[in-house]
Amino acid sequence: MIAHGFVDDLRRVWSTCDWMVVPLRYGAGVSVKAAEGLYHGMPLLSTRFGMRGLPAIDHPQVVLRDSADDWVAFLSGPDARAACGMRLPHDMSRPFDLRANAPRMDRFLARVLEVPPPRREAPGAEVAGSGRHVVAE
Repeated sequence: MIAHGFVDDLRRVWSTCDWMVVPLRYGAGVSVKAAEGLYHGMPLLSTRFGMRGLPAIDHPQVVLRDSADDWVAFLSGPDARAACGMRLPHDMSRPFDLRANAPRMDRFLARVLEVPPPRREAPGAEVAGSGRHVVAE
């Protein structure tokens, strides 16, 4: 493992990596780390929790292991060495491309940000639970 510190252009780092490791055991939401690794076509070693919120991917370069012993066994074994420097096929990373997801994100934001029209009560009707009555203007 190499700690790069702050990097101006992550593309330089991705091109030098052999595996993306996602040893997450807790957290919330979708695993952005795993999605970013998949987007860049990285072979991925993750806990099952580290893949939460993402579609199941059946590929030999997407490896799920949950115990530390299983991680060590995999990383020191021949399958990990064989995949070093390889990249996932483009069709595996395409679902994580921003441009591919922009229309879906637009639809989601339109639904979330939609403000319902104000309720108009008939004149003389009681405003629910307030004890007030609507006065005609």
